[in-house]
Amino acid sequence: MTTHLAVTVYYDNERTTQELAIADLHRALDEAQHAGHFNRRLIDIVIGDDHDPEPFTPQDDDADDATDLAESFAQWAELVGFTPEDLDEAVHDAASRSGSDTNNGDVTAQIQYLIESCGAEAVRDELIDGVPDNPRPLHAASRLRSALRDGYDDSRVNSVLGQISMAANVRVVCVWDKYDRLGFHGDSNFYIEATGGRLLELQGGVWPWLNGEPDDPDTPHFPAPPDKWPGPPTPMSISTLARHDGLHNYAAHDLERPA
Repeated sequence: MTTHLAVTVYYDNERTTQELAIADLHRALDEAQHAGHFNRRLIDIVIGDDHDPEPFTPQDDDADDATDLAESFAQWAELVGFTPEDLDEAVHDAASRSGSDTNNGDVTAQIQYLIESCGAEAVRDELIDGVPDNPRPLHAASRLRSALRDGYDDSRVNSVLGQISMAANVRVVCVWDKYDRLGFHGDSNFYIEATGGRLLELQGGVWPWLNGEPDDPDTPHFPAPPDKWPGPPTPMSISTLARHDGLHNYAAHDLERPA
């Protein structure tokens, strides 16, 4: 198989001659040959016509990140019941003229404008503290960001995971290493309990959203939509676990059960 590769070498006549530029290219090819990437003897370098290089425009990663953030906020806003009308007042408060134009857009356009005007944290607080005209059950879970940052016990698990499970209509449970006279303790992790009792990995950023520090930039503002939470199946199912409190706590080993 023959592969044709076109390589453009740019050089400045005042500092680098054409000969030096081509010599640099030969050197790069030789290094690639030594690494075993190709047979150097099959390569010929043909000098083409001079031309001006096209301007290079670097990708604006910050702009892409801002768009992704706005889309994730808007996705959550719509999941919990916000409509463009619910956000009109906040947009008008940010800027009357721009807000008037932005209010003609959808939730995503409004959220993006608010983030640019007020910052992500302020918009997050608006989506948490504000109440849409027709809130959906998931709105009640919006306040649970960093709810478990100081740790948790079985009681706290039942409170927080119970709220999430009811609001999202997805059963989230905690599996502890063991149960003994002190209760549930040891290593633990959260899972999705699927129909039939199979435990699935919990995805969608739920774990860092619940356990991360509120000021940590790695803590998600909101988790993904609940349909993104179930991950791959684990080897565990509720039938293989030794202890259950009837709510959201399981233990892999029950040290109180007679051997």
